[in-house]
Amino acid sequence: YQPFRSDHDDFLQEVAQVQLFLVLLAAILMRVDASDDSDEDQTYLGWLLVAVLVPGYALMVYLCVKEWRAQADRYEEVAASALEMANFGQAETERPAEATTTTAAPPPTPGAANPSVAGKAG
Repeated sequence: YQPFRSDHDDFLQEVAQVQLFLVLLAAILMRVDASDDSDEDQTYLGWLLVAVLVPGYALMVYLCVKEWRAQADRYEEVAASALEMANFGQAETERPAEATTTTAAPPPTPGAANPSVAGKAG
C-alpha cells in the first residue's frame, strides 16, 4: 500500500503509524495500571516513549531538509537554463545585424543598367 507519490513519504507514514500505535498502547497500559509500577518504572516508561517519538521527528526533519535541497537544486538548474536561453536569444539578435553590415552589397550605379533590358529598349 503506497498512497503517496514519494517512497520517502510512504516510509514516514509507516513510522508515524508505528509511533502512534506504541504511544496509544503505552497510554492504555498506564490507564489500566495492570501492574503496580513504581515511580522508577514510570520514569523508564517516560524515557521509552521519548525514545519511540524522537526517531520519527528526526526522520521528518531529515526528509524535509533533503526535499528542500533537491528543490533548491532544481531551481538553480531552471535559472541556469533560463540564463542560457536569454544569452542564446541575445546572441541570435546580434548575429544578423553583424552579417548585414559586413556582407551588404554596394548600391547599384545608375549607368550600369541590366544589359538585357537596355538592349530591348534601344
